[in-house]
Amino acid sequence: MGKTHYDMKYSQYACLDDLPLAPYSQDTWIISNKDVSYLHCHNSLEIVYWVEGEGKFLIENKEYLISQGDICVLCPKVMHQSYVNNDNISRCKYLYIDLERFQTMYPLEIDKFECLKYHSPEFVNIIRKENCLELVSILLSIFQEIEQKPFNYQASVLSRTSLLLIEILRKQEYSIHNYSDNYGGKFVIAASIDYMNVHFAEDISTEQLAFVCHMSVTNYRRVFKKIMQISPMMYLNRLRIEKACECLFLTNDTVLAISEQVGYKSICSFNNNFRKFLNCSPQQWRTNTRISRIK
Repeated sequence: MGKTHYDMKYSQYACLDDLPLAPYSQDTWIISNKDVSYLHCHNSLEIVYWVEGEGKFLIENKEYLISQGDICVLCPKVMHQSYVNNDNISRCKYLYIDLERFQTMYPLEIDKFECLKYHSPEFVNIIRKENCLELVSILLSIFQEIEQKPFNYQASVLSRTSLLLIEILRKQEYSIHNYSDNYGGKFVIAASIDYMNVHFAEDISTEQLAFVCHMSVTNYRRVFKKIMQISPMMYLNRLRIEKACECLFLTNDTVLAISEQVGYKSICSFNNNFRKFLNCSPQQWRTNTRISRIK
């Protein structure tokens, strides 16, 4: 590969009306043999079941091999891309889970649930075939319930999704243990990420974010970058662009109105930052996304 810089894109997948999930389970989803020119992210937890073939995942500039029977788990907002580097094809099934909406619809207390919301270097992204038989069984049963829609299938899917998330967390034993050892038994920057998710449209300083985490500014910057692999302000800027994409995708509001809704004081700044992250203008992204949705 050799490439160290990639364009970034934000992909929006609309959940089902009655469930916090976006399933893509058809056998026609094929990973093509293309050079990776960009990384993308989603606002949902992404679970990929590699049905056939072999390939690779590029996750935050780290490369992982994946093959038939493996599962890849990607936290919201983690930059990634999948590809194959030979003439063979690979087939995958995808499930996207809106974690916030899931917690609202199925308010179950799941210990260490926050580990699924925020990517860290220790997160176990690739779960090998021999270690994920239970995961695959639950995942396929969710696809089956959604496809066949038997009586009370919504309740069944929600309960199975909770089992799926618990099983994923069990595969993160090293990651959770590492959090406890290094950060006093809690995910110390979670409060600042939650703060940004609520107040992203307001003026936010690094000092405010450090304050809500009860940390010094210097230590907060260091810990945040170690965990998230980007600076707090870069994360905030990326969050604003993702929120803008949601508005561009779901509403007919003007680009100017959306730029103000997500916290930009000038349309010029919004356009420049949007192009920096997604390599196109907001209007181009809206047009291209809606065309691809129709197809």
